[in-house]
Amino acid sequence: MIVPRRLICSIEGKDKTGKSHLAMTAPEPIMYIDLDVGTEGVLSKCRKELLRYEVEQPGRLGSNKELMERFGDVWSDIQAQINLALDMGEGTLVIDTFTEAYDLCRLAHFGKLSQVQPHDYVKAYADLREIMRVASSTKMNIILLHKLGKEFNTGELEMKGWNDVPFQVHATLRTCREDSDTGPTFSAEVRSCRHKPELMGRVLAQGMAQGPREIPFSLDFEMLLGLVHG
Repeated sequence: MIVPRRLICSIEGKDKTGKSHLAMTAPEPIMYIDLDVGTEGVLSKCRKELLRYEVEQPGRLGSNKELMERFGDVWSDIQAQINLALDMGEGTLVIDTFTEAYDLCRLAHFGKLSQVQPHDYVKAYADLREIMRVASSTKMNIILLHKLGKEFNTGELEMKGWNDVPFQVHATLRTCREDSDTGPTFSAEVRSCRHKPELMGRVLAQGMAQGPREIPFSLDFEMLLGLVHG
């Protein structure tokens, strides 16, 4: 069996640690589904063929029924755009962020998220698994960006969103930024890799940027593809 030279990857990290920059070094054309805020400046620096779809989100005040109707339309639109992007059959699909996509999926199914029983989540999870099923059937790279937050009991950093993501992707990366008097230093650690487990703990790149607020050229998704597929 020939394994396609592509990856389904989750990139997690705190704000301004280079998640979007890293995603934009993936093979083009890049289909970018934008659910985040403040990405315009980052995306404007992309030198590859980039097709961006910005998802406009409505207000979150109202009854359960109102929210389900309102966000049901938004979630249907997101699903349609994902399918359109995957129909391209080449390049990379980026969802920024999949954390936000998970929240919108839940709002579409439940409205207000309080008092939702665990067994009710089956419907929402089915939608997310269908996205991953279709993604797995293509030869495209899929990059799901995720926010990090602190675990309530331990205070340790953890990915925010759908807990099944690590089991659905080929690899998981965590970006990091350290600031100093001489400028920021960026890195991306391989947290898991299904194809090559020995890459776990490998740091893709670290070092000084070429200029203020830039990411080192060696922090590149193509580097990960080379490590995994040769």
